[in-house]
Amino acid sequence: MLDPSSWPVDFGMFTSMHLWVVLVSGALVVGACLLGRCWRKTRGERWFRYGWGVSIIAAQIAHNVWWWQPERFDPGVSFPLHVSDLAAPLAAIVCFVPWRWARALLFYWALGLSSWAFITPVLRDGPAMPLFWMFWLNHLQIVGTAIYDLIVRGFRPGWRDLRTGLIGCGMYGLIMLPVNLGFGVNYGYIGPGGAGGGTPIDGLGPWPLRLLPLTLLVGFGMAAMTLGAKAIPGGERPESVIASDKHEQPS
Repeated sequence: MLDPSSWPVDFGMFTSMHLWVVLVSGALVVGACLLGRCWRKTRGERWFRYGWGVSIIAAQIAHNVWWWQPERFDPGVSFPLHVSDLAAPLAAIVCFVPWRWARALLFYWALGLSSWAFITPVLRDGPAMPLFWMFWLNHLQIVGTAIYDLIVRGFRPGWRDLRTGLIGCGMYGLIMLPVNLGFGVNYGYIGPGGAGGGTPIDGLGPWPLRLLPLTLLVGFGMAAMTLGAKAIPGGERPESVIASDKHEQPS
């Protein structure tokens, strides 16, 4: 339990501050989706989405510039190599172009992996610290874009998209595992250090044995996400989404 007097600089999992962050983030995503639905297939929706994409790019530039300052540079955290760091540019791409592979990867990485930041955040800095705002804005933009793509633009993953997601996760693991071991870092939280802070990854047992159940959980979870998303009504086929972007009506 956090000392109430320390809330401006400290953040704790499952505290009232954590609840407020989740509620405010949820309200912002709902509001964006409602606007997008009202403006669907109009220039207004397109420019709203473009503005959101620009905000993602700006936030990522600021985030990386902040981490690359000499006084806070740390090879273990400063490089944009976590899944969320890679999902952010995907979210920006999805805002501008309807590339199927980018939308599929964003769907699985954002809703299957990055969304855990809202459930079991590893953050320890409170709202008086810049990292608090960068952490939550980064994950809000990623998860929010994926939800917007589902609710407003009608993206529905198929089994080919699941294959794209599995290949993307597999390639990430194959690249980052030797990087983590070779340089003593822990990007993707798949190295010996785990994620820390009581996250589900640390409950899967000691490293490297935890990698097997982690891989199985990710695979089965992505398959379940595919089935669940396909059951949501109102989806569009990929070609109709592309057509709607090309033939939007003036608002």
